[in-house]
Amino acid sequence: MAYGPQDTSSNRSHRPIVLVAEDDPSERLLIEDVLQSGRTFLDVRFVVDGEELLGVLHRDALQPDLIMLEVNLLGMNGHDVLKEIKANGRLRTIPVIFFTDSQRKEDLQTAYDHGASAYIVKPSSPGTFAATLKMAAGMWLKAKDGNPVSGPG
Repeated sequence: MAYGPQDTSSNRSHRPIVLVAEDDPSERLLIEDVLQSGRTFLDVRFVVDGEELLGVLHRDALQPDLIMLEVNLLGMNGHDVLKEIKANGRLRTIPVIFFTDSQRKEDLQTAYDHGASAYIVKPSSPGTFAATLKMAAGMWLKAKDGNPVSGPG
């Protein structure tokens, strides 16, 4: 699901918004499949780079429940995006998780120095990828608003 104009006022209390910045189309599909499987109450939105993410947050005044970033985005990297989010009073309390391919210790340290909620290296195994993503998103959505990660059934 791509980001698009929506009436968030009626959906907000029932559908937590997860804003994902990921420039790899195949990984966007995988992330969407994982976050939507059995969890249709999540409103998952994608942007392809840091500039688009900040535009959505500022121009459209979107207030997602969770932001997921890749470190190595085209243009503005994930660290610079995180710094801007944490410098903004309206946005700074939103949990930001790095879900990234980068295994560099410097990226991990920089992420936490700038206020990341978590830094997770994407597992290469599809099963582990899915389990890790579900766990991470679920933990932060529960911590932020008390929302369950899985729907009934």
